[in-house]
Amino acid sequence: MPAGCLWLLIFWGLPLFTLGAEPIPVPQASPPDVIHKVFRYGSSLVKINEFNQASVSLDSAYKGQISSRNFDGASAVMYQKALLYFHQGNQSAALEIIKKGLQLPGISTAQRGKMHAALANIYASRENFSSALIHSRLAVQNFHRCGECAQSLNDALIITASLQISLQQTTDARKILNQVSLPSPALHIQYGRWYAEKMAPEEAIRQFHQALILAIPNFTNRNYLSLPQVHQIPAKPEVLEALLGKAAAFEQFYQQTRRTSLLTNALRHYQLAYQSLARLALTPNFLDFNPIRLEKTLQQLNQAFLSLAIRLDTPDEVLVALHTAKQVAMAWDCPTCHQPVDTIGLQKRLQRQLKQQDAILLDYSLGLDSLFICVVSPTRIHLVGIAAPEKIDNKVKDYLDRLARRQLPQEKSKLVVAQSRQWYQTLIQPVEPYLPRSGQLIIHATHPLSLLPFDAFLDEKDWLIKRYAISYTPSLSHWLQASPRKKKNSPSIISGFAVEQALPKLSIVKADRQVYGNTATLNQLVQLAKQSKMIQLSLNENAELSLYDADGQELQSLHVAELLAQVNLRGAILQHSMSSRYHDYWTAPLLGAGTETVIRMRWELHQDIINSFVHFVKAGETSASAIRKAKLQWLEQGTEAETHPYYWAGLELYGRDVVLVQRHYWRWISIILAGLLIGFFLRRAGKI
Repeated sequence: MPAGCLWLLIFWGLPLFTLGAEPIPVPQASPPDVIHKVFRYGSSLVKINEFNQASVSLDSAYKGQISSRNFDGASAVMYQKALLYFHQGNQSAALEIIKKGLQLPGISTAQRGKMHAALANIYASRENFSSALIHSRLAVQNFHRCGECAQSLNDALIITASLQISLQQTTDARKILNQVSLPSPALHIQYGRWYAEKMAPEEAIRQFHQALILAIPNFTNRNYLSLPQVHQIPAKPEVLEALLGKAAAFEQFYQQTRRTSLLTNALRHYQLAYQSLARLALTPNFLDFNPIRLEKTLQQLNQAFLSLAIRLDTPDEVLVALHTAKQVAMAWDCPTCHQPVDTIGLQKRLQRQLKQQDAILLDYSLGLDSLFICVVSPTRIHLVGIAAPEKIDNKVKDYLDRLARRQLPQEKSKLVVAQSRQWYQTLIQPVEPYLPRSGQLIIHATHPLSLLPFDAFLDEKDWLIKRYAISYTPSLSHWLQASPRKKKNSPSIISGFAVEQALPKLSIVKADRQVYGNTATLNQLVQLAKQSKMIQLSLNENAELSLYDADGQELQSLHVAELLAQVNLRGAILQHSMSSRYHDYWTAPLLGAGTETVIRMRWELHQDIINSFVHFVKAGETSASAIRKAKLQWLEQGTEAETHPYYWAGLELYGRDVVLVQRHYWRWISIILAGLLIGFFLRRAGKI
């Protein structure tokens, strides 16, 4: 089967699963204040809460339908609950719920058709196409008996043909497609797949192009080499499918003609597919996309696009796509973090800022079976593709688990060193020819690689931190749009560190017995924050802080983003938590809210290294330099056992490398110079 065609089926399954009878209304699960404080700022907790409460609501509706012996209504409720589980990524639970719903007596043919269509969708997402085909045919049979199910019948016929194409039953698939009476983008997409399977790529391209014309308003150009504009792309799955199918057909056409221009067209369609995927992922409806589907889609697109970019030797073409890919990857955890960035001149602006910071950007993107590393220097761009490590999620988790344990038996400690060396060989060694011997590295990586502490990687001689100051960014938007010059007088926020003596400016922490007033309010906190150079806040797992009165009674709890909205903070330092090793719900929202720098403590660190870091910050060092110097000082002064990365690797910088505490020597210099000049002129005037 041609590249890109097999997995189009999984994209197309979603519309069929959501069409049909009127859905059972699901009430808003979370109170408005919870949505305001949590969902709006990127925490996934409200999504879990919303899911659980919606599930309870559906259970209650199901019992009500059963008690009134409305089995068709009960089946509809179970369909909605299966839909909920399916888009949450729990396919097994959705499968069992649908099967249970089909066993109810007295179900209408329309509802039974919907249930079989849902089973076909679930089996197709598992790539069990034979079972999916059985249920899609049963869906067709039921919709045929229904007098008012023309659209659902057409959808069921199309997915049946799609499954037959996947099983290479092309003759039967064509017969099924000929039965479809209503034109639609999905119909032309399946015709495109059929022609691609028949090795007729030019006709396949025409069919995919026709699907784009039907799916995109105001796009009427019938020249199949043409592309819609980025601003025309709607958030529709069929647009993404058509772009991917058309790009794959261009590659197939190249195999027959060897016209390089066809590969260039494929590359452009893949680039536009990133924009389409971003619009789908950022649609504010969590039922439309789940993390598993999003991650798989992104890896498939990375594999196709970046492999082609390496083949054409056009690394300059990839920056906009990689920027969009990281926005897509963040969409599920932080739907409000997407900052539109002007992609025109993106390369020049990025390289200009890299030159100002004397830094190198390393972008890591996972494909289906490849890992792509893009090296962006102030003057050049290199793109390298290597085989992706197997079971990479498990390897990252195992490494972090071992890294975060202080007391390790000697043999396990040696294993951490071996793993650090292995990660260096996997992620740094392939691009080492393009890196300077020292300087600053900015890491822009896809999950789970974004969880790795790169400075703990070990080359043949020493830790990577001894060669480079390392920082991380979840998005080029955050990194490019944060402008230190706009916030010269902004305070810094320090959160979760026990450094009251070092940073006594403001503390709203009950345990410290330092409280703010008898009637602490957000407005008072904002006013005090604006007068402070450094702020210390203590946040809970929901990124909320508490205000207390003089008696230690909690007066108010508010999300840190509510403070960020009114105070331009230069930087934030995040406390450790058990879950922060594997996921980070705060960094992207903080950066998205305008914070330039986020210092993250991945696990509990020794107080000495924290004090060293604070010392260098107060001395006027940039955040990256302060972290690096604190770690190097620890490595130089510690015992051999204390050089284990557990003691120092958990401290990381996200965002821009800025000075957290301005020393303002220039003010004193200006005053002295002004005094000297005044004295000079007065003295000169006296002589005259």
